[in-house]
Amino acid sequence: MTDPETVKSFLAEEAAEKERCAVVRVNPDTEYWRTFQVPYPASSGVALGFDRLLMLLAGKENLEDVIYFPFTP
Repeated sequence: MTDPETVKSFLAEEAAEKERCAVVRVNPDTEYWRTFQVPYPASSGVALGFDRLLMLLAGKENLEDVIYFPFTP
């Protein structure tokens, strides 16, 4: 999201939901949406996690082969 009005709307909806459901009251930053008034460059939203990069570099096909604390049921 880069449109300031869309962000403002989303944050208002999120704050209303938190107000309705939260056990601990949180004061939302009502001015945060203004940071989106500055034009942001387009991005593709691609990210590569460290674990996946390590898996690629190690030539492994399973994340559990490179995760330091693997899931054990």
